[in-house]
Amino acid sequence: MRLLTVSRRPRGIALMLTLVVLLLLTIFITEFFFETTLETRAIQNFNSSFLAQSVAKSMFKAMLVALTLNETEFFRNLTDLYAVAGIQIDSWANPPAELIAFPEGIIPDFDNAIFYTPYVRSIDHLYNLNRLQSKSESRRADGPEDRPLFNQFVNLMLQVPVPLNPEGSTQEGDSEDVEYLPLEKITPLYAAIFDWIDGKDEDRIYQNQAGVRGFESGTYVGFEVDPDLQMKNRKIDRLTEIRLIEGVVDSGIPFDTWQKYFTVYPVGKDPGVGEAVSRLNVNIASRDDIIEFLRRFDQDSAYYSELNIPDEEKNFQLQPWVFNAEAIADVLVTEDLEGQRINYKDLNAVDAAVRGLNLERGRASDFFIVFGEWYEIRLIAEVQEIQAEIRAIVRIGRDPNSGAGKPDEVEIVDFIMR
Repeated sequence: MRLLTVSRRPRGIALMLTLVVLLLLTIFITEFFFETTLETRAIQNFNSSFLAQSVAKSMFKAMLVALTLNETEFFRNLTDLYAVAGIQIDSWANPPAELIAFPEGIIPDFDNAIFYTPYVRSIDHLYNLNRLQSKSESRRADGPEDRPLFNQFVNLMLQVPVPLNPEGSTQEGDSEDVEYLPLEKITPLYAAIFDWIDGKDEDRIYQNQAGVRGFESGTYVGFEVDPDLQMKNRKIDRLTEIRLIEGVVDSGIPFDTWQKYFTVYPVGKDPGVGEAVSRLNVNIASRDDIIEFLRRFDQDSAYYSELNIPDEEKNFQLQPWVFNAEAIADVLVTEDLEGQRINYKDLNAVDAAVRGLNLERGRASDFFIVFGEWYEIRLIAEVQEIQAEIRAIVRIGRDPNSGAGKPDEVEIVDFIMR
C-alpha cells in the first residue's frame, strides 16, 4: 500500500504575498485620497478665482459708472473710503501706489470677499512720450516744435529723485539717499526716446546744436546685449517698452518713477482733436502737484541756456505762472468754511481765484482743467486667499461745460485682469 504525502508550502511566502497586497492597496488608497484632495482644492481655487474675478469686475463697473456720473463726488467718496483704512489722501493725481486690505465683510453683499483700497488716478497731466513725434512724423529734431517739448522734459526730469542705492526708495523722508540727474545725463534720454519713435533710420539720428545725439538701429545691433534687438521706429505701445531704449535702465531712474510722471496715451486737452496737450486737473491735485507741474514750463531753464535760445523764441507768457507757482498753489488749494476743499466749476473760476497775483487773464487753460478725462484704475479683490487684479486705462468723454460724463464716450483703452 502506498501512502499519499501532502506537500506543505512555507508559511513565509503566503505572509509575504499578503503584505505586498496590503502595501499596494495602501499606496492606491493614499494616491486616490491625494488626487481627490488635489482635485477638491483645485475646484475650490477655481471657484474662489472665479468669484474674485467676478467681484473685481463688479467693482470696476461700479467705478466707471460713478466716475462717469460725477467726478467730483466720486473722488470725495473715494477719499472718505480711504479714511476708513486710515489713509489720508491729498492728491488723486498721485495717490498711494500700495493697496491696503479693508476688513472682511465691509460690503454686505460680498461678505466673503476682501476688498483693497481702489487705485484711481487722474493722468491727464502726465507727460506723453509719444508726443515727441507728431502724427505725421514730420517733427524736426531741434526744431521750433521740438524745443518746447524737450524743455518740458528736462525741467520735469530735473525734479525727479533718483535713488543712490538701486534697491532704495524715492519716498518722502529718503532725501539723503537720492540724487538728481544733471542736464548732461537727461538730454541723451530725450534724444534716445525721440529716435525710438521717429519712424526714421540711420540718416535721421537726433542731434541738436548743443551736441546732444540720439541712437538709431546701428547702436542697438552693435552694442546691446541682445544683438537681435531692433529699433521700433514707431509709437510706444506700453510704458514698459522704454526699458529697451538706450540709456533708460542705466540712468538709474526706477520704473515706478517713470510711471509717476510719464505715459504713452494721448492724455490732455481736446483728445482726438489735433494734438493732445497735458493739463493738470486742479480739483484733485495737491499743492505740490501744482508747483511741480507749473515748473515744467520754465523758460529761464538750464536747457534753453545750454542752447542759447534767444528770448524771442521763448514763450514768456508762461513765465509768470512758473515764477508764482507756490503762490498759485496756495490760492488754488483752499477749503471753504465747512472744511471742504473748494471745487472749481470752470476755468473762469480758476482765473478769478488767482487774479490777485496779477496774472494775465485767460491763461489758466494753458495749464489746468477742472475735470479729467483719462484715468488709471487698479483694483484687487480676494476670496479665500485667491486674488484677482484689474489694471485699466480709461477715457471718459465729458460735457465741456458741466463736466458730466457721456456714457457713449466711455472707452476702455487698456485692460488686464489676472
